[in-house]
Amino acid sequence: MNRAVCHADGDGWLESIEEVVDIRRLGDGRYAGTDPRGRPVRLGADALVSMNLWAFTPAVFPLLRRGFADFLDQASAGGSEFLIPHGIEDAVRRGEARVRLLGTRSRWLGVTYPEDRPHVEGTLRQLVAAGEYPERLWG
Repeated sequence: MNRAVCHADGDGWLESIEEVVDIRRLGDGRYAGTDPRGRPVRLGADALVSMNLWAFTPAVFPLLRRGFADFLDQASAGGSEFLIPHGIEDAVRRGEARVRLLGTRSRWLGVTYPEDRPHVEGTLRQLVAAGEYPERLWG
């Protein structure tokens, strides 16, 4: 899996984002992956990562539009992908945006591969039984 690892200042404001790819769990409970240049990255279990849940005001659209235009102007953009966390990080670095990071103690569940489904279904059943998750989300 890939994640944007978020680095915050002492007050919880985003300072930088580091894209880490091919993240896998190690035997000692920590995680490891590589940065986009192929260099190894080690992550602690408490690393702040983007789960792609962002809350923006409409002011974000001109910032992302600018970041996307810059991305398209880069010679290497042909084989790449414009990632929202990178656009936000660029705006933060330029002093055009501030982002408050919010942590959670909740567990993350994801279905990346078909074999992930039984584990996720079982965990959701446990959360519903414990009253931590609704049985029906809609209607």
